[in-house]
This record gives sequence, C-alpha cells and structure tokens, in this order.
Amino acid sequence: MDIVKTGPIGHRRFTLDKKCDSNINHKHNYDHTTIVVNGRIQITLEKEDGSEFKKEFVAGELFEVPAHQFHTIKALEDNSVYLCVFSHRDFNGLVTQKYIGNNGAYI
Repeated sequence: MDIVKTGPIGHRRFTLDKKCDSNINHKHNYDHTTIVVNGRIQITLEKEDGSEFKKEFVAGELFEVPAHQFHTIKALEDNSVYLCVFSHRDFNGLVTQKYIGNNGAYI
C-alpha cells in the first residue's frame, strides 16, 4: 500500500470490499490514528496480558492504535474504507515535519 505524503503526515487508505474482510493481526513501529471514511469496522486490540479489546466504529469516527500493539481491523459492512494516519519519522525514529525518504519507518 502506497504512503500518501501530506505536509507533516503520511496516510494509507484501505478498502475492505466485503463484510468480514480483515486486515489481520499486525503491528507497526509507530502510533497511528485510524479514521473511518465509509461503512463500519471493528478494531480488535491485543493487550499485553493476551486479552482483547474490541470496539466498533462508523464513518466519521476515529481511534488511536499505539505503536507495537497487535491489532485487527474487520469490516462489518461491505465497502468499508479507512485511513491510517501517522507522523513522518527520520532514520532514528524521531518525528519530523516532512517526509525524508525513510519508508522503513512505516512498517
């Protein structure tokens, strides 16, 4: 998925075409905010103790996912769309005001 660079932030757009499609259990090395653009999704966060936190969000709502936290995003309706929004990072992992070519910061 391509990173769109907009001023001091980057974002990725995801479309889950069918109900129950998921972006399955993954994590990133950065905090990010997820904005629901269309439809309805469920976020599942895996806590350090192994328990799970689940919550539903609809278009126009947003939530934060902390760095290094496993999470799954699941469509609860067809054609659910969301954006993951994050700060640019330098090669040391520090937040920068503009993109400097460090795609490795966005895994």
